[in-house]
Amino acid sequence: MKNLFKFLGIIALVAIIGFTIVSCSTNNDNNDNNDNSGPMTAQEITDWSMDQKNSGASAVQRGIATQEMQTPGLTANHPAIPIDSKARIKNIKNRKEVVVTITGRIQVSTTRVIDVSPETAQALGLGSGGEVLIAAPLP
Repeated sequence: MKNLFKFLGIIALVAIIGFTIVSCSTNNDNNDNNDNSGPMTAQEITDWSMDQKNSGASAVQRGIATQEMQTPGLTANHPAIPIDSKARIKNIKNRKEVVVTITGRIQVSTTRVIDVSPETAQALGLGSGGEVLIAAPLP
């Protein structure tokens, strides 16, 4: 379990630094700042990560989300986030953001960090997968 938390800490550090940033664009769910278009910059990812930490999230993670689960609603499975807790997921390609309930576990993987339900994937604008930021657990 210690190694898993070390792994998640490293992922969070990578997200905070903005290392290996890929092209992305977004759409804020609160619609108060829709002038953002195009890829998220390293600074925007760092700012979002810091905002989540300042809001009480204990960890911020970056990685690939896949749509492999079939649970209804805005739900997701994650290897370490406590079951029944809330997590904020942001698609860094289109800036869509949702809060999901963690309902199960997946194995730790180098190719994905979270599995989302079809409703979550649709709300995030994900096809079969995409790069996301995860802040959890939320207060």
